[in-house]
This record gives sequence, C-alpha cells and structure tokens, in this order.
Amino acid sequence: MTMVLDDVVARETKHVLQTYRRNPVTFVRGQGVRLWDADGREYLDLLSGIGVAALGHAHPGLTRAISDQAQTLLHTSNLFYHPYQGQLAERLANLSGLERAFFCNSGTEAVEACLKFARRYWHTAASRAPSSSRSNNRSTAARSDRCRSRPTSTTARRSSRCCRR
Repeated sequence: MTMVLDDVVARETKHVLQTYRRNPVTFVRGQGVRLWDADGREYLDLLSGIGVAALGHAHPGLTRAISDQAQTLLHTSNLFYHPYQGQLAERLANLSGLERAFFCNSGTEAVEACLKFARRYWHTAASRAPSSSRSNNRSTAARSDRCRSRPTSTTARRSSRCCRR
C-alpha cells in the first residue's frame, strides 16, 4: 500500500473533525526517538506523541511487555480490581512521597481531579489553621449566619448592614 500525503489529507479532511491545523507530513513508522514519513525521510520525535509515546517508538522491551499483557488481559475498568494497579500505585506512592495515586483516563479528568484535590486541601488546611489566621473567615461566616436569620424580603436585605461589605 503506497501512501500519498494528498490521499491521507483528503480522507482526514472528509472524515476527521478539523479542530487544528496539521503539518504536511505522514509518519508511517518509528524507532526510539526517530520517525519516518511516507517518503522515507527521517525525523527526531521531540513531542513524544504529546504524552503517549514518552518511552519512544517500537522499543523491544516495551513492545514485548505490551504484547505479553495483551495476550492475557488488555484492559479492565476502574470499577474492578486488577493486581497490577495496586502494585503500580504503591510504587508511585513510594517514589513520590505521597500516600496514594490517582489513575484517570484523560487530561480533562486529570485537571478536574486536580481542582477537586486543591479544593479539598484548602478546606482541610483551613480547618487545621491556627485560630488567628481563621478569624477573618469566622467573622465572615458569622456575618453570613446573621444575614440568613434576617427576613428574606428584598427591602430587608437592602437595609441589612451586615450583608454590606
């Protein structure tokens, strides 16, 4: 099968949502950090597959490990246990100095988790902070409590001094 850049571009233009501009090259194979296009030109892959090929292309050890695992079990959902997930989490925890690891399926999921972790940390750290550093938060909370106990009509809220800043 001979690949011509124009044919590949035409097919992708017709069937792939065009959300970003691509460079006019079609890669057909890789080895380590090197890539080759359909015309046999060699390139250095300095993008690591935008995160998915950080170990290089066609590494014999990685290829063998993926092939061996694929012949046994390719994938299970995080809704079930898998013997290697706990082992990997333990290793990551030991290497990072953190207690636990979080596995996710996408960058979006990772960002969402990061925001949730940051929010939880903020709430947890705030509850452990010395009372002097929380005094402003307490007075704000007390002010909010007083405002909630007042009448809820628009006129009453406008005239309530405690709700103004």
